[in-house]
Amino acid sequence: MGGQLCFDALSGQVAFCVGGSSGGGGDFVAVEAIYFGKHGNDGNTGKSYAQAKLTLAAAIAAAVAGAPANGNQFALVCEDAGTYVESGLTLPNFVHLHAPDARFQSGGPTWLTIGSPCFVRIGHLYLTAGTGIVQTGGAALLWIETAQASGSSYLIDSGGNSTLTGRIGQLVMYNGIGVRVTSTTPLVSVRFGSLLIGGTGVGVHQYGGGSFAGETAVDVDVVRLGLAGATAFQQSLNGNGLKVRAGAIRRGYGVAGTTAFNLNNNRICAVVGEIDVATVVNSGVNTELDLFVGKMTGAVTGAGTHNITEAGKFPNPANYIEGFTLRWTGSATGTLGSGGFLSSCRDSTDTFDIEVSGTLSFNMGVAGANGLQSGQVEAPNTWYQVCVIADSTGVNPVASLLIPAGVGFSQAGYDKFRRIGWIRNNSTSNFRRFVATGKGSRRRYYVDEDMGGSSVVLSSGTATNWTNVACAAAAPPTARELLIRYEYQPANTFDDFALRPTGSSVARPSAPQDIQPVIAAQAEGQDIRAAMHVACNDTQNIEYITQSGGPLSLGMAGYVDEV
Repeated sequence: MGGQLCFDALSGQVAFCVGGSSGGGGDFVAVEAIYFGKHGNDGNTGKSYAQAKLTLAAAIAAAVAGAPANGNQFALVCEDAGTYVESGLTLPNFVHLHAPDARFQSGGPTWLTIGSPCFVRIGHLYLTAGTGIVQTGGAALLWIETAQASGSSYLIDSGGNSTLTGRIGQLVMYNGIGVRVTSTTPLVSVRFGSLLIGGTGVGVHQYGGGSFAGETAVDVDVVRLGLAGATAFQQSLNGNGLKVRAGAIRRGYGVAGTTAFNLNNNRICAVVGEIDVATVVNSGVNTELDLFVGKMTGAVTGAGTHNITEAGKFPNPANYIEGFTLRWTGSATGTLGSGGFLSSCRDSTDTFDIEVSGTLSFNMGVAGANGLQSGQVEAPNTWYQVCVIADSTGVNPVASLLIPAGVGFSQAGYDKFRRIGWIRNNSTSNFRRFVATGKGSRRRYYVDEDMGGSSVVLSSGTATNWTNVACAAAAPPTARELLIRYEYQPANTFDDFALRPTGSSVARPSAPQDIQPVIAAQAEGQDIRAAMHVACNDTQNIEYITQSGGPLSLGMAGYVDEV
C-alpha cells in the first residue's frame, strides 16, 4: 500500500496517509511502524507485518535503536490478539503504542513507563500486582478499552508536570487506585465508560498539585461508577481543582462503607446524575465540595463546606412521612426504619426533609443520639416519644432519640426532629411489647401482651350511667382512636353496653351500632369477648354505660396514632 503511516493524536488511530494527512481531519503525525504480535519472532526486523517482533519489549528496543526524535517518531503496532505477559517496560519519548486487540498482563512492579509525547491505545490491561502506566512528565494520550487490577498500586500514576488525556472503557479494580495524580501543575482529563471499585480502592486520587493556568487540574468523566466498600474520588494535601462529571455513582447491593468524595484539602466540583452511597462526602477542614446532583442518597459529613444542589429532589409535601416503621426488639431496645428502603419525612417545623436508608436502632441505656435524650433519666410507667433527629449542617448523621412525654427536643449536635411514634415503659421500666403497622402519617399499634396488667382500663364495671374510663396509661398522648378489647356478662338477655368519648353528649343508642362517636354492643343473653374501635378525647378518656349493670371489663388492644 502506498503512502506514509500516520498516527492520529485525537483518535489514537494509525492510518496510511499521503503528505502527512489522511484526508479525514485530525492531527496526524508521521511515524515509522515497528510491528509485533503472536505470529512474530524477536529475531525479525519489525519493519513489516511479516517481519513482526514477538514481544513489546523487543519492539521498544527496535524503536530505541532508531533514535526516536521529534522528526523521527515511531509507532509500535500490534494487529494480533492474545495475551502479552511483560513488565518493567519503558516507552521512550516520541514512541507510541497501537495494539487495540491485544491483552497485556503484568505482575509488577510496573508494566509501562511512558515518555512524551506518547500515544497509547491497547485493548486490555490486566494487573495482578503493581502499577500499570507511569507518567513522569510531558504529554500523553491513553486509550484503554478495558482494565482489571488488584493490589495496592495504580492503574495510571501521573506525576511531574504532566498533561494526560485518557479514555478507559471499563476499569474493574479491587483495592489500589485507578488514576493517581501527583503532578504539581497537572492538566489531566480522564473519561471512563464504567468504573467499578472494590475493597479499599479509590477511583481517582489527586495527591498534591494545584491550579493550572486558571483551569481545573484534574477533569474526570464517568458514565457509570460502582462501589463496593470503596471511595470514588479522593483529594489530599494541596490537591486543587478536581472536576468530576458522572452519570451515576452507586454502591453494590448490601455494600456498606462506600464514599463518593473524600476531601482532605481544597476543592472538588462535581456534576452527577445520581448518587447512592453510604457517604456522599467526608471532608476535612479547608475543603469545599460544589455538587450538583440529580438524586442523592447518603450521609454528608465532615468539617468542610458543602454546597450541594439536588436538582431532582423537591421538598416533600407538608407533614409528609413515609417509612420509619417502629419495631419493638427488646425490653430496652427497638428499631426505626424500613430495612434497605428509604424512609423520608418533613421535620416538626415542616421546613426540612429528614431521610435515612436502612434502619436506625435505639437503646434506653444509651445517653444521647440513638438512646435517651441527654439530661433525662429513665422512669417507669412513662410514655416516650420515639423520634428521628437530623443535623441540618450535615455534620452529624441522622439518628433516633427517645424523649419523655411532655419534654421538649434538645440534643447537642442536632437541630431537626420528627416524632415517629411512642413506646411505653411499664412498672419495671421495661418496654411494653407491641406490633406497629403503617408507613404514612396514620399508624396502628397493637398490644403484644396477654390481657391484664397495665392493658386493663376497666375491671368489672357495672355503671348504668355514663362513667369515665381513663386510658392514658395504656394509650399515648396523641391517640384519638382506641382498639378496646371487651368482656361483657349481661345481667339480662339482650342487655347491651355502649362506649363513647368522654365529653360526648350522645345518648346511649336504642339499638346496637358501631357508628362513631358511640359504640354499642348487645350480649344476646351470653358472655361475649371481642374488640371494637372507639374514639377517645384528647386526654385518652372514654365513657361506658351498661343497660342493667352486667359487669364489663375493658382492655387496651391497640390504638391509632397520627404523626
